[in-house]
Amino acid sequence: MSIPAQILTQAREALAASDARRRTLVAQLREQSQKISDLELEVQRQAMALTRSREDLASARTEIDNLRAQLPDAETKQAFGSLANYLATPSEPEAELSIAA
Repeated sequence: MSIPAQILTQAREALAASDARRRTLVAQLREQSQKISDLELEVQRQAMALTRSREDLASARTEIDNLRAQLPDAETKQAFGSLANYLATPSEPEAELSIAA
């Protein structure tokens, strides 16, 4: 029982075509694997940037709250205005002498 040469040639061609498809698929698989790895790294970078941004935002909010606490209230503004008016009015020399005596 011998196998005709035509069948062997067809089988060899089919094997070669199958091997070429396999190599193409392996190359595509490696390329996709690299893309996935790159995307995973980018996701990690973005997650780290998000964490840093959230920390920076929390720090900024704390600083804003601290600065708001330093703003003068209405009574302080009124007292400052009164003091400024008092200091801006000319003093009477006789009144100072009588107070000093």
